[in-house]
Amino acid sequence: MVAISGLSPGLARRREWLSRVVAAVAAAVGSGAAALVGVAPSPAPAAPVDTNAWYVLVNRNSGKALDVYNLATIARAL
Repeated sequence: MVAISGLSPGLARRREWLSRVVAAVAAAVGSGAAALVGVAPSPAPAAPVDTNAWYVLVNRNSGKALDVYNLATIARAL
């Protein structure tokens, strides 16, 4: 192998390998970012809140319900 730009053959191979790896990673990241842009969900519209209704808030994972002490209506009334 002929040395490129005065570099030793081993260093030239490593530099060529590194440039190929960097190009492959950049291509993978670019295609992944393009795919994510295509599947980004739009935010759900807000539903109106009925102030005369009773709501039960239950965690999907634990099944525990949220309780507000003494039917308080002030901010931070948990």
